[in-house]
Amino acid sequence: MRGDQKWPPQEYKLQSEIDNEARRRLAQGPILRPRRVQKDKDIKAFFDQHAIHNTYRHYNDYSQFFQQHALNSTYPAYRAPPGTQHYPAQ
Repeated sequence: MRGDQKWPPQEYKLQSEIDNEARRRLAQGPILRPRRVQKDKDIKAFFDQHAIHNTYRHYNDYSQFFQQHALNSTYPAYRAPPGTQHYPAQ
Protein backbone atom coordinates (compact mmCIF):
# COMPACT_ATOMS: atom_id res chain seq x y z
CA MET A 1 0.00 0.00 0.00
CA ARG A 2 1.34 3.43 -0.89
CA GLY A 3 2.24 5.87 1.86
CA ASP A 4 -0.23 8.55 0.81
CA GLN A 5 -3.06 6.02 1.18
CA LYS A 6 -1.99 5.21 4.75
CA TRP A 7 -1.26 8.74 5.93
CA PRO A 8 -2.97 10.74 7.37
CA PRO A 9 -5.00 8.26 9.40
CA GLN A 10 -8.67 7.82 8.52
CA GLU A 11 -9.84 9.49 11.77
CA TYR A 12 -7.84 12.60 10.90
CA LYS A 13 -9.27 12.69 7.38
CA LEU A 14 -12.82 12.52 8.75
CA GLN A 15 -12.13 15.24 11.33
CA SER A 16 -10.50 17.49 8.72
CA GLU A 17 -13.57 17.14 6.48
CA ILE A 18 -15.82 18.15 9.38
CA ASP A 19 -13.57 21.14 10.16
CA ASN A 20 -13.46 22.21 6.52
CA GLU A 21 -17.24 22.09 6.27
CA ALA A 22 -17.53 24.22 9.42
CA ARG A 23 -15.08 26.73 7.90
CA ARG A 24 -17.10 26.88 4.69
CA ARG A 25 -20.30 27.60 6.62
CA LEU A 26 -18.52 30.27 8.68
CA ALA A 27 -17.04 31.88 5.55
CA GLN A 28 -20.49 32.30 4.04
CA GLY A 29 -21.12 34.72 6.87
CA PRO A 30 -24.31 36.28 8.13
CA ILE A 31 -27.09 37.22 5.76
CA LEU A 32 -27.12 40.81 6.99
CA ARG A 33 -23.75 42.49 7.24
CA PRO A 34 -23.04 45.80 8.99
CA ARG A 35 -23.25 48.89 6.83
CA ARG A 36 -19.89 50.20 5.64
CA VAL A 37 -18.88 53.86 5.51
CA GLN A 38 -18.17 55.12 2.02
CA LYS A 39 -14.60 56.37 1.67
CA ASP A 40 -15.45 59.44 -0.39
CA LYS A 41 -17.68 60.98 2.28
CA ASP A 42 -16.39 63.13 5.10
CA ILE A 43 -15.90 60.42 7.72
CA LYS A 44 -15.58 62.77 10.66
CA ALA A 45 -18.89 64.48 9.82
CA PHE A 46 -20.52 61.09 9.42
CA PHE A 47 -19.31 60.06 12.88
CA ASP A 48 -20.56 63.29 14.42
CA GLN A 49 -24.01 62.85 12.86
CA HIS A 50 -24.48 59.19 13.70
CA ALA A 51 -22.50 58.86 16.96
CA ILE A 52 -21.00 55.47 16.12
CA HIS A 53 -17.44 56.14 17.24
CA ASN A 54 -16.96 52.71 18.79
CA THR A 55 -17.90 50.62 15.76
CA TYR A 56 -15.60 52.14 13.14
CA ARG A 57 -11.89 52.87 12.98
CA HIS A 58 -10.71 56.15 14.45
CA TYR A 59 -8.89 58.32 11.92
CA ASN A 60 -6.13 60.51 13.33
CA ASP A 61 -5.26 63.91 11.89
CA TYR A 62 -1.49 64.06 11.38
CA SER A 63 -1.42 67.31 9.41
CA GLN A 64 -0.14 69.36 12.36
CA PHE A 65 2.69 66.87 12.95
CA PHE A 66 3.77 67.10 9.31
CA GLN A 67 3.61 70.90 9.43
CA GLN A 68 5.94 70.97 12.43
CA HIS A 69 8.40 68.53 10.87
CA ALA A 70 8.35 69.86 7.32
CA LEU A 71 11.70 70.00 5.53
CA ASN A 72 12.94 73.34 4.30
CA SER A 73 13.60 74.10 0.64
CA THR A 74 17.38 73.71 1.02
CA TYR A 75 17.11 70.12 2.23
CA PRO A 76 18.66 67.90 -0.44
CA ALA A 77 16.34 65.67 -2.42
CA TYR A 78 17.01 62.00 -3.06
CA ARG A 79 20.33 61.25 -4.68
CA ALA A 80 21.47 57.87 -5.93
CA PRO A 81 24.22 56.35 -3.76
CA PRO A 82 27.74 56.67 -5.17
CA GLY A 83 28.83 53.83 -7.41
CA THR A 84 25.32 52.78 -8.37
CA GLN A 85 24.97 54.85 -11.53
CA HIS A 86 26.01 53.48 -14.89
CA TYR A 87 28.31 55.62 -16.99
CA PRO A 88 28.91 54.39 -20.55
CA ALA A 89 32.52 53.81 -21.59
CA GLN A 90 33.86 56.59 -23.79
